[in-house]
Amino acid sequence: MNISKNNKKFALFLDSGQGGLSILDYYLKSNEFANVIYFGDTAHFPYGKKHRDELFQYIKSIYDNLKKEFDIAIVVLACNTASVSVLDLLREYIKIPIIGTVPPIKVAAEITKNNKIGVIATETTVELDYLSNLIDEFAKDKEVYMKASNPLVKIVEEDSPDDEKDKIIEQELKMLKEKEIDTLVLGCTHYSLIKERIEKYFDNKINVIDPRDGVSKRIKSISDDSINSTIPERILFLSDESSLDKYKKINDKLKIFNKIMVRYID
Repeated sequence: MNISKNNKKFALFLDSGQGGLSILDYYLKSNEFANVIYFGDTAHFPYGKKHRDELFQYIKSIYDNLKKEFDIAIVVLACNTASVSVLDLLREYIKIPIIGTVPPIKVAAEITKNNKIGVIATETTVELDYLSNLIDEFAKDKEVYMKASNPLVKIVEEDSPDDEKDKIIEQELKMLKEKEIDTLVLGCTHYSLIKERIEKYFDNKINVIDPRDGVSKRIKSISDDSINSTIPERILFLSDESSLDKYKKINDKLKIFNKIMVRYID
C-alpha cells in the first residue's frame, strides 16, 4: 500500500546516518514546502570505510525499493563518501537528477589568505582520486593538508558528551592547527553538525567551510515546484530498528519529519 498521498513528488536524501540531516535541515529553511524522504542507512553505518561496489549496491537497493512506492523527482546524496565513490555509477543507473555532496575545495582556494588549507574527510574520501583531482584542479598552488577522520563521524552519530567531542576534535585536528591553516574544508556531512565546536577549537580564527549552502542552491536550481505541497510530507526511513529511538529524539529537536519508520532493505 502506498503511504504517500495525492500523487506527491519527493526529493530523496540519502546518508548512512544523521550527517545528511545537516544538509536537509539547511535546505528546508529556504524551501519549507518541499516533500522529502530521508533514508538513513543505519544498518550499514558508517559509509566512510565501505568499498565502492558495496556503496553502489546499498544505494541502488534503497532507490529501487522506494521508487516502487513514491514518485521520486530528485535524489540528493547527502554523504561525501557516497558522492565521491559512486555518483558516476548512480547517474548511469538512475534516470532522474542526482545531486552529490563534494568537498568545497574551490571555495576554500578562493578565500584562503595564507594559502594553507586543511581538508578533513572519511578514509574512503581521502583515498579516492576524486578528492585529489579537485585539489589539482582548484588548489594546486596551495598547501593542502588532508586528514582522514572517522572518529569525528562516530562522535556525531553517537552524540557523545561535549567533553568527549572536544577531546576527539583536539586529537584529530591538532596536526592541522599546527600547520597554521586559515581555511578548513569539511569533507563529510557529519562534521557540519559539530562545525561550531570545530571553529571554537581553532579559536574562531579560521574559515570553516561545509557544503550545505552549495548543495541547497543546486537542489533549488534543478528541482521545480512539483516537489512542493501546501502541506508537505516529510518521511524518515531507517534501515535498522535499534536506532529508532535515537532518531525520534533528533527529530524532537529538528522538527522535520511527520513520519518515522524502519524499512529493511535487502
